[in-house]
Amino acid sequence: MGEKVNKLKFGAKPRKHAEPELDELDFGIVEQLRLNCKQTWRQLGRKLGVSPVTIVNRVKKLEARGAISGYSARINYSLLGFELDGVMGLNVAGTHYDGVVKELLADADVESVYATTGDYDLIAVFRSKDSRDLSRIVQKFYRLDQVNTKTYFAVNLKKDYLPVAVPAQQFKGKANRN
Repeated sequence: MGEKVNKLKFGAKPRKHAEPELDELDFGIVEQLRLNCKQTWRQLGRKLGVSPVTIVNRVKKLEARGAISGYSARINYSLLGFELDGVMGLNVAGTHYDGVVKELLADADVESVYATTGDYDLIAVFRSKDSRDLSRIVQKFYRLDQVNTKTYFAVNLKKDYLPVAVPAQQFKGKANRN
């Protein structure tokens, strides 16, 4: 028996309790919140066919596990004076990569940064008020040490919102309404 204890103590890995997978209701809640995060729990429950209490409990669970990490508004940046959107591809020498990432993350002009595969190491997305502002931003990144850049400008926004896709057949009958 001592041998079993030793194996359990030193050789066995503790079991992880698997978190339950998201079901159709969870995906429905996420999709509805992405469409309008200002709606009430009652409105949300009515749309999804469950009680407001069920919605509150599910949202708390989604927040606790990190599936919902915050709430925000979709902004019309052109009405705020930002007329030009830019996307910059950056290739960075290996030893400078972490420093360039830190610089991009700290830069107020940069909206988002993606580590990528393909032609570029990083993609940075930014907004500018006019051509002078655009030039200032591009020149700032062009001057980074050991970085080669290529900049693209968005001329016409086609879509800036992606709803959560839930294949209905994948979740059919799996929603636990508690």
